[in-house]
Amino acid sequence: MTQKLPHLTSVRAFEAAARHLNFTRAAEELGITQAAVSQQVRALETTTGQQLFARGAGKLALTPAGEALAEGVSEAFDLLRTAFKEFRDRDENNLSISVLPSLAATWLTPRLKHYQSAYPLIALKVQASHMQPLDVNGNDIGIWTGVGNWPNLRSHELFPISFTPMCSPDFLAKNGPLFNPPDLLGVPLIARYDPWWKLWFSAAGFPDAPIPEGPDISFGAQNLEYLSAVNGEGVALLTPYLFREDLVRGRLVMLSDVIADDGRSYWLVYQEARRRSSKIATFKNWVLAEAQASRALDVSSFRYVGSKPHS
Repeated sequence: MTQKLPHLTSVRAFEAAARHLNFTRAAEELGITQAAVSQQVRALETTTGQQLFARGAGKLALTPAGEALAEGVSEAFDLLRTAFKEFRDRDENNLSISVLPSLAATWLTPRLKHYQSAYPLIALKVQASHMQPLDVNGNDIGIWTGVGNWPNLRSHELFPISFTPMCSPDFLAKNGPLFNPPDLLGVPLIARYDPWWKLWFSAAGFPDAPIPEGPDISFGAQNLEYLSAVNGEGVALLTPYLFREDLVRGRLVMLSDVIADDGRSYWLVYQEARRRSSKIATFKNWVLAEAQASRALDVSSFRYVGSKPHS
């Protein structure tokens, strides 16, 4: 039959008091009162049937029984500290991130090789999901869209959700020139009923632009609309930050220097209670630096001009 152990609270108070040989200092370490330490030690003495401390005037000493118990308890607490340290170290080397699929495919994933090169001991798990709660599947960090006011979460803005018309060079060659916003009304618009088109035409100075009716496919994700555009199926509203590499390599052409937004941004989020986690802080600092570099890029050079100047 397993022998019943004393309450861990009493054992913990005894271990601290035995180590300091001072109830007041033990209380400070444990965050309780001196009287509470004394009470817990007496409870342990009652449980063991042994006097553990010799209490003199202004002096505290262990009895022989107390010395024997302190040695074993100290070893046990050392084992516990080592076990929890190893557990924390193991956990600090695994980072799970929940990211919106479009951002994961177009912006985050191509950059992760730089993070892994800088922090090779951290194993990353990236889940493409739509704003999944952080406690689902053990996610440490999320990258969400919104205005950054989620309760009990720390949020850091990466960059605004902005958009401008883009298409493939082949589509432009067949359907151009497309110098001015009204020119776009005569060509296929990808996800033409998406509210972004109204926002963009308004930002371009044409709030009443009559977006033509017709067959439409709404993808609900920029990475899918990008595929439609790069395959020459029409003009898509895309975020320059996310598709800069395609602009650089000539897979896409930016048709306007008017860049609109819908008031939302991409945000890095994590639980307020985990703000001191080193693995979260490391990734936060890295991804914020990457986002700042993306925001600093001048995308105006990728604006299509064609054979005549635009006004």
